[in-house]
Amino acid sequence: MTQPPCRAAVAQDPGGTSSDCHDVPVRSSRCDPPKRQLPRPCRSSWPPASSARARGSEYAQLSRQIKEARLLGRRQGCYIWKITLTAAALACGWAALIVVGDSWRQLAVAAFLAVIFTQIGFLGHDAGHRQVFASGRASYLAGLLLRNLGIGLSYD
Repeated sequence: MTQPPCRAAVAQDPGGTSSDCHDVPVRSSRCDPPKRQLPRPCRSSWPPASSARARGSEYAQLSRQIKEARLLGRRQGCYIWKITLTAAALACGWAALIVVGDSWRQLAVAAFLAVIFTQIGFLGHDAGHRQVFASGRASYLAGLLLRNLGIGLSYD
């Protein structure tokens, strides 16, 4: 790691706008290493060229970046796998509850089913926000099946 410029360099560039402007040293009587400070972006490279054309608030710029990166896109394949695996786990949980019968081991099966019901609730929540399928009707039907039939919560 290179040492930041000492007092002599600060005297030459009091505003800290030199090309080596990642850390601005604390002025001292001798050339000591500076106290730890947060890095400051160089004025020559800030804002980045891609956002130089961007207008609006910081939130609007961040929102644009997130949309450009496609971080909020629907992942239908992922949800189909989640729904399939969760439905299979639910069926296994109910089967285990029947196989175990009237025993203290039902507590372990009940804990397993609680986790599965929570997952169904999350899937129904995502369907309510229309994040599961591209069409609103398909997401509505998925939410209806997951919440009303799956765990008994009202979807509407």
